[in-house]
Amino acid sequence: MAFTTPRTWSATETVTAAIMNTHVRDNLTNLDGRTGTKPFLVWLATANQPPAASAATMAFRNGHPVLEFDAATAEIAIFSGVLPVSYSAGGFLTTVYWMAASATSGDVKWNVYIEAHTPDADDLDSDSFGSLNTTTATTASAAGELMQTNVSITSGDGLLAGESFRLQVSREANHAADTMTGDAQLLKVVFRET
Repeated sequence: MAFTTPRTWSATETVTAAIMNTHVRDNLTNLDGRTGTKPFLVWLATANQPPAASAATMAFRNGHPVLEFDAATAEIAIFSGVLPVSYSAGGFLTTVYWMAASATSGDVKWNVYIEAHTPDADDLDSDSFGSLNTTTATTASAAGELMQTNVSITSGDGLLAGESFRLQVSREANHAADTMTGDAQLLKVVFRET
Protein backbone atom coordinates (compact mmCIF):
# COMPACT_ATOMS: atom_id res chain seq x y z
CA MET A 1 0.00 0.00 0.00
CA ALA A 2 1.26 3.46 -0.83
CA PHE A 3 1.35 6.51 1.38
CA THR A 4 -1.81 8.64 0.98
CA THR A 5 -1.72 12.42 1.28
CA PRO A 6 -3.30 13.12 4.67
CA ARG A 7 -6.89 14.24 4.58
CA THR A 8 -7.92 17.80 5.41
CA TRP A 9 -10.71 17.37 7.91
CA SER A 10 -13.80 19.59 8.02
CA ALA A 11 -15.68 20.46 11.21
CA THR A 12 -18.97 18.86 10.10
CA GLU A 13 -17.51 15.69 8.61
CA THR A 14 -18.49 12.28 9.96
CA VAL A 15 -15.40 10.20 10.63
CA THR A 16 -15.77 6.61 9.41
CA ALA A 17 -13.61 3.54 9.89
CA ALA A 18 -12.69 3.57 6.19
CA ILE A 19 -11.45 7.17 6.39
CA MET A 20 -9.45 6.49 9.56
CA ASN A 21 -7.97 3.29 8.11
CA THR A 22 -6.86 5.01 4.92
CA HIS A 23 -5.51 8.23 6.40
CA VAL A 24 -4.23 7.11 9.80
CA ARG A 25 -3.68 3.33 10.10
CA ASP A 26 -2.38 2.73 6.56
CA ASN A 27 -0.10 5.78 6.58
CA LEU A 28 1.36 4.89 9.98
CA THR A 29 1.98 1.33 8.79
CA ASN A 30 3.67 2.67 5.67
CA LEU A 31 5.91 5.00 7.70
CA ASP A 32 6.71 2.18 10.13
CA GLY A 33 8.50 0.29 7.34
CA ARG A 34 6.40 -2.88 7.40
CA THR A 35 5.22 -2.03 3.92
CA GLY A 36 6.74 0.35 1.40
CA THR A 37 10.37 0.91 2.35
CA LYS A 38 12.00 -2.31 3.53
CA PRO A 39 14.30 -2.56 6.55
CA PHE A 40 17.94 -1.89 5.88
CA LEU A 41 21.32 -1.53 7.57
CA VAL A 42 24.27 0.64 6.52
CA TRP A 43 27.89 -0.05 7.48
CA LEU A 44 30.73 2.36 6.81
CA ALA A 45 34.25 1.03 6.28
CA THR A 46 35.03 1.88 9.92
CA ALA A 47 32.47 -0.71 11.10
CA ASN A 48 34.63 -3.57 9.81
CA GLN A 49 35.42 -6.30 12.33
CA PRO A 50 38.50 -7.67 10.58
CA PRO A 51 39.15 -11.40 10.61
CA ALA A 52 42.41 -12.78 12.02
CA ALA A 53 43.73 -13.50 8.53
CA SER A 54 43.21 -12.08 5.03
CA ALA A 55 41.66 -8.84 6.27
CA ALA A 56 41.02 -5.88 3.98
CA THR A 57 43.25 -2.94 4.95
CA MET A 58 41.88 0.31 6.42
CA ALA A 59 42.98 3.41 4.51
CA PHE A 60 41.76 6.93 3.71
CA ARG A 61 40.93 8.52 0.37
CA ASN A 62 40.57 12.30 0.59
CA GLY A 63 39.51 11.91 4.23
CA HIS A 64 37.01 9.11 3.50
CA PRO A 65 37.69 5.88 5.40
CA VAL A 66 37.90 2.96 2.94
CA LEU A 67 38.77 -0.72 3.09
CA GLU A 68 41.32 -1.75 0.47
CA PHE A 69 40.92 -5.15 -1.19
CA ASP A 70 44.09 -6.35 -2.90
CA ALA A 71 44.27 -7.33 -6.59
CA ALA A 72 46.37 -10.45 -5.97
CA THR A 73 45.03 -11.94 -2.73
CA ALA A 74 41.44 -12.59 -1.62
CA GLU A 75 40.71 -10.25 1.30
CA ILE A 76 37.75 -10.03 3.68
CA ALA A 77 35.70 -7.50 5.65
CA ILE A 78 33.11 -8.51 8.24
CA PHE A 79 30.18 -6.42 9.48
CA SER A 80 27.93 -7.29 12.41
CA GLY A 81 24.29 -6.38 12.94
CA VAL A 82 20.80 -7.36 14.04
CA LEU A 83 18.11 -7.91 11.42
CA PRO A 84 15.26 -5.46 12.11
CA VAL A 85 12.16 -7.03 13.68
CA SER A 86 10.13 -5.48 10.84
CA TYR A 87 11.77 -7.92 8.39
CA SER A 88 8.96 -9.70 6.51
CA ALA A 89 10.75 -12.84 5.26
CA GLY A 90 11.72 -11.44 1.86
CA GLY A 91 15.04 -11.84 0.09
CA PHE A 92 18.16 -9.76 0.75
CA LEU A 93 20.22 -7.40 -1.37
CA THR A 94 23.68 -6.13 -0.48
CA THR A 95 24.95 -2.99 -2.22
CA VAL A 96 28.71 -2.48 -2.16
CA TYR A 97 29.81 1.15 -2.64
CA TRP A 98 33.37 1.04 -3.95
CA MET A 99 35.95 2.60 -6.25
CA ALA A 100 39.23 1.69 -7.88
CA ALA A 101 42.37 2.98 -6.19
CA SER A 102 44.08 3.52 -9.54
CA ALA A 103 42.53 1.40 -12.30
CA THR A 104 40.24 2.71 -15.04
CA SER A 105 39.21 -0.65 -16.48
CA GLY A 106 38.71 -4.25 -15.46
CA ASP A 107 36.26 -6.20 -13.31
CA VAL A 108 36.01 -6.97 -9.60
CA LYS A 109 34.38 -10.16 -8.29
CA TRP A 110 32.55 -9.42 -5.03
CA ASN A 111 31.45 -12.26 -2.73
CA VAL A 112 28.97 -11.94 0.13
CA TYR A 113 28.14 -14.47 2.84
CA ILE A 114 25.72 -14.34 5.78
CA GLU A 115 26.33 -15.97 9.16
CA ALA A 116 23.09 -16.14 11.17
CA HIS A 117 23.39 -16.39 14.94
CA THR A 118 20.40 -18.54 15.88
CA PRO A 119 19.74 -18.22 19.64
CA ASP A 120 20.61 -21.30 21.70
CA ALA A 121 21.93 -23.05 18.58
CA ASP A 122 24.92 -21.36 16.90
CA ASP A 123 28.30 -21.42 18.64
CA LEU A 124 30.19 -18.18 17.97
CA ASP A 125 33.55 -19.80 18.79
CA SER A 126 33.91 -20.72 15.12
CA ASP A 127 32.79 -19.22 11.81
CA SER A 128 29.66 -20.67 10.19
CA PHE A 129 29.02 -18.49 7.13
CA GLY A 130 26.37 -19.76 4.71
CA SER A 131 26.56 -20.24 0.96
CA LEU A 132 28.32 -17.96 -1.51
CA ASN A 133 26.46 -15.03 -3.09
CA THR A 134 28.48 -13.33 -5.83
CA THR A 135 28.57 -10.84 -8.69
CA THR A 136 31.19 -9.36 -10.99
CA ALA A 137 31.23 -5.61 -11.61
CA THR A 138 33.13 -3.37 -14.02
CA THR A 139 35.10 -0.50 -12.53
CA ALA A 140 34.34 3.16 -13.31
CA SER A 141 36.11 4.93 -16.17
CA ALA A 142 38.19 7.00 -13.74
CA ALA A 143 39.90 6.01 -10.51
CA GLY A 144 38.06 7.38 -7.48
CA GLU A 145 34.62 7.40 -9.12
CA LEU A 146 32.12 5.63 -6.89
CA MET A 147 30.39 2.47 -8.07
CA GLN A 148 27.31 0.77 -6.58
CA THR A 149 27.33 -2.98 -7.07
CA ASN A 150 24.35 -5.11 -6.03
CA VAL A 151 24.81 -8.66 -4.79
CA SER A 152 21.54 -10.60 -4.51
CA ILE A 153 21.47 -12.86 -1.48
CA THR A 154 20.02 -16.22 -2.43
CA SER A 155 21.25 -17.94 0.73
CA GLY A 156 20.53 -16.06 3.96
CA ASP A 157 21.79 -18.85 6.25
CA GLY A 158 18.32 -19.09 7.84
CA LEU A 159 18.46 -15.51 9.17
CA LEU A 160 15.24 -14.43 10.94
CA ALA A 161 13.84 -11.10 12.14
CA GLY A 162 15.50 -9.87 15.33
CA GLU A 163 18.49 -12.21 15.03
CA SER A 164 22.14 -11.24 15.30
CA PHE A 165 24.24 -11.93 12.22
CA ARG A 166 27.48 -11.14 10.42
CA LEU A 167 27.92 -10.16 6.78
CA GLN A 168 31.20 -11.08 5.11
CA VAL A 169 32.25 -9.14 2.01
CA SER A 170 35.30 -10.24 0.03
CA ARG A 171 37.05 -9.58 -3.24
CA GLU A 172 37.89 -12.83 -4.98
CA ALA A 173 41.05 -11.39 -6.52
CA ASN A 174 42.49 -14.76 -7.55
CA HIS A 175 39.41 -15.62 -9.69
CA ALA A 176 39.72 -15.42 -13.50
CA ALA A 177 36.73 -13.04 -13.64
CA ASP A 178 38.51 -10.50 -11.39
CA THR A 179 40.64 -8.55 -13.88
CA MET A 180 41.01 -5.09 -12.30
CA THR A 181 44.56 -4.17 -11.31
CA GLY A 182 45.22 -2.39 -8.02
CA ASP A 183 43.08 -2.16 -4.93
CA ALA A 184 39.29 -1.99 -4.84
CA GLN A 185 38.34 0.51 -2.11
CA LEU A 186 35.11 -0.19 -0.23
CA LEU A 187 33.41 2.93 1.15
CA LYS A 188 30.22 1.41 2.62
CA VAL A 189 27.83 -1.52 2.45
CA VAL A 190 24.02 -1.33 2.47
CA PHE A 191 21.96 -4.42 3.38
CA ARG A 192 18.23 -4.45 2.70
CA GLU A 193 15.22 -6.66 2.24
CA THR A 194 13.92 -7.09 -1.30
